[in-house]
Formats: sequence, structure tokens, C-alpha cells
Amino acid sequence: MKPSPQQLKKLERLAKVLDNGDVELLTMLDELSDKTDSEIKAIQAVVTEAVSIAETTKKMKGDDGIDGKQGEKGERGTDGKDGKNGLDGKNGATGAPGKDGKDGKDAVAIDGLDGLDGKDGEDGFVDDATVAYLEAEIKELEERIRKVGAGRGSMLGRGAVQTIVRELITVGDTAPIAPTENDIWIDTNAYSYRAVTGTYTITPTDYMLDCSGTFTITLPTAVGFTGEYVIKNSGTGTVTLDATGSETIDGELMITIVSQWETRHVRSDGANWIEI
Repeated sequence: MKPSPQQLKKLERLAKVLDNGDVELLTMLDELSDKTDSEIKAIQAVVTEAVSIAETTKKMKGDDGIDGKQGEKGERGTDGKDGKNGLDGKNGATGAPGKDGKDGKDAVAIDGLDGLDGKDGEDGFVDDATVAYLEAEIKELEERIRKVGAGRGSMLGRGAVQTIVRELITVGDTAPIAPTENDIWIDTNAYSYRAVTGTYTITPTDYMLDCSGTFTITLPTAVGFTGEYVIKNSGTGTVTLDATGSETIDGELMITIVSQWETRHVRSDGANWIEI
């Protein structure tokens, strides 16, 4: 007997219950003991038929049954519309002006450093020969004053002699004003010192020339001059001392100072030069 459509729907639901292990079916099976044989048989028949329908429709998964094919993928749904842009927010209020900064501190004045002291000038030079010459001149003057005092019938003490000497002797770089006969003028320029390292012509204000190197020194004219010059070779070179024009030095037109520390003294006789 073929089941009706209504019975098929019930059997399908029953098959789903059996497939899912529904509690209701289990409860029903527990209550079978209270049923009559005819009711049990009717229920068994329904269950058997439900199982058969489940296998037929493949709603119930068997132990070794083949899985059903996966259904085809559905089409992609339409994208939703974009939402509207939000409104821009308003600008914030302007902040309050900042406070004025603090006043800076007063600057502290600092004294500048003292400048460096200048170098000391070179010492003046008076050699032993010059000292001896001056002492001889003073002794001669003292003797002359004593003779004058003796002629007057009086003796002059040393103090008086020195006073007269100071009055008769002028020391300086300029000539004395209105000198009297036998006055002595000591020209301080006549005893100067000059370091020479190259070719040089002696001037009237020179006296001592300290030479270092190899070069020539030319003497001024001896005519009208009765002074002297000191030339010293302090180096290892050769210093040549040359007379002016046809003038000579002890008969020679020139002389050489070869050895280190060698010194030559030359004095004018009014026409030429002589070594002393």
C-alpha cells in the first residue's frame, strides 16, 4: 500500500528525528512497553517505512553511504551603496595670547687684560778702550788745572778739581754753546753700538759695529775727521773693511777680519785711516 502525501511528510519528519537522535522519538520508544502488540507493530511499520523513505530521499546518512554533492555557489549579492560623507567640523576658537617673557639680566662688565710690556732696549756700549781714553783725558785736564792753581800760589783739593772738570767738560749728543778754550765735549753719539748683518756704510754717529756674516763695510772719508771706529767680527764669516776712494788703512785699500771674535780699531789722521 502506497503512503499518502500527508503520511510521507510525517515519515520525512520522523526520518529527520531518527537522523538527529530526537529525544521525542526516544521517549516514544521508551513508552513502547505500555503499548499493545498491535500498536507496537503499527509503530514498527511506520518506523521501517520512515527509514526506507529516508534512504530513498538520502535524508538519513548511512554508515557507509555516499555523501551528497555540494550545491553550486550562489551568485554574489549586490554591493550596498556608500553612505554619505559626514559634515566638516567647525574651527576651534582662537587661543588667548601668551604672557610677556621675563626681562633679561643686566650684563656684567669685565675689565680687559693689560697689554704686554714692550721689550727692553739694548744696552749702550762703551768698550775698555773708550773708558781708558776718557780717563786719560780727565787726568790730563786735572793736571792742567793743578798747574794753573800752583801758578796762582794756591793748592786745589780734589773736590775743587772735580768741580772745575765738570764745568769744563760737556757730555751730550749736541755741541756745547759758547765753549771756552780747552773745554772738552764728550759726544755720546760717538760711543754708540750697532749690530750689522749685511753690507753697510759707516755714518758719523756710529762707533762700535758688531758684525755677523760675510759682507763689506765701507769707512767714511777720513778727511776732516779725527775720530775712530771699532769693528768686531762676532760671526763665522769674513768681514771686509773698505776705505773710501783712494784713502788707505795702514797703506792698504781694504783689510779683512776673518777670525770669529777678532776686533779691529781704526782711527782717522785727517787724511787716511790707521789701526790702533
